[in-house]
Amino acid sequence: KGTPKPGNFENRTYFYPDSLVRIREWEEAMREYDPSFPSGKSADTGYLTIKESFKALLVYFKASGDSLLNVKANNIIAELGDNSIINRRWESFYYLNNYKPNRNITRRELAVLLYYLRLASNRDWTLDWHGKFLPTRQSRKK
Repeated sequence: KGTPKPGNFENRTYFYPDSLVRIREWEEAMREYDPSFPSGKSADTGYLTIKESFKALLVYFKASGDSLLNVKANNIIAELGDNSIINRRWESFYYLNNYKPNRNITRRELAVLLYYLRLASNRDWTLDWHGKFLPTRQSRKK
């Protein structure tokens, strides 16, 4: 989510990619995206670390019932045991720098991570004029 700033004739929304992500802010945004997103530390007002973001996403992927997300979760679990693999992926695939699991994650890094992990594997989302998520394509039911 961005930060709205009123302007003279138009409103603007700023992303602030280098700012840090608070745990509660991220959980609330993810629950708005998908109400089934697990709540881990919603009372925590601290900042989200890279390690915590991976852990929360793994729980979400496993609980989703989505076969593509489960495959991704298993791949991440296999890679998390080896920092050199994650470090290479962080730099060569995600095009990010400075992988340190206990470091606070920036908004840019989290956005890139979510983009590449493709949270919307079985549905696409758009935003309405009020910043609320709207499904644009329903999942196909078999």
